Amino acid sequence: MGCGGEKKEGDRKVETGPKPAASPEQFTERFAQLTGVRLSRSLDDLVGTRLEVPAEPNRFARLGTYSLVWTRDRADRREVLRGARRPGARGIRWTRSGSTWSAGKSYGRHLVLDWSAGSKRRTNPQFNRLERAVRAAYLGRPGLLPPRERPCRRDPLRDRGEACSLRGVPVTVARGNSALETPAFEATVRKTEVRPALKPKLLPPETASGRFVIVDYRLRTKTLIRSLTLQLRIGKRTFEEAPASVFLARSRLFPLPPAAAYNARVAFDVPRAQAAQVRRRGALVLPAEIDELGDPSAELAQGWIALDR
Repeated sequence: MGCGGEKKEGDRKVETGPKPAASPEQFTERFAQLTGVRLSRSLDDLVGTRLEVPAEPNRFARLGTYSLVWTRDRADRREVLRGARRPGARGIRWTRSGSTWSAGKSYGRHLVLDWSAGSKRRTNPQFNRLERAVRAAYLGRPGLLPPRERPCRRDPLRDRGEACSLRGVPVTVARGNSALETPAFEATVRKTEVRPALKPKLLPPETASGRFVIVDYRLRTKTLIRSLTLQLRIGKRTFEEAPASVFLARSRLFPLPPAAAYNARVAFDVPRAQAAQVRRRGALVLPAEIDELGDPSAELAQGWIALDR
């Protein structure tokens, strides 16, 4: 998006830098860079261009339900916000339809955000994330976002800096023998293996379509954990847990109470080429933030434990 700077005109220094989005196309490109959500331009209607949220990825867990309109002028902007009360705190205009509240906010002379608040007239972390992203995208200033919400400049496994955001999802990386700390648990990886097959007792061998990458990990819980979904990241590809993981040992069953120790092994069936790179470019991916139901969610944030040990 550009970081800005300055140039000289004679003896004067003139500040230069990113400017507010001048078109719906420019805004949607910036928004995609910050959130991973690529808005599509629908047919223009009487008030301007509606920017539609796709089915996937929509980042619903992080941003909630919302719509955006790029109006043609101030008159159209007023039309979109018609019926809304005068702006209150943070420039939000509240409207109610039946039992549902909506929060509206305008940016410049063209862009209008409408976010569904549900049955209660109040904002929440979803709105706060969305509002930050819309504002930063409109102004072309990703530096306005918290560091963990700013786009990663390169592969998080190669960046030894702070947490960053990969396609709109914050990622924190634990390296070497360091533990991954999340609000729900502390996690460490003890060992990584690559095998062509699993050999469960009293059953026929389970053969991988490529190779099984088996990760032995340990958790120390901080809160109740009803379930946990893990993934494997190798390079730019992500793999889901293989059904064959059911044959691998684990120290206890879910749910896990607070302050519990949990040891388990998990298998991923990956192509041979990726399996050969797992110790150099691989990471175990865990959910790193707790959702409104109290469960760890990888849609909100992710913790990666690098497997280069």
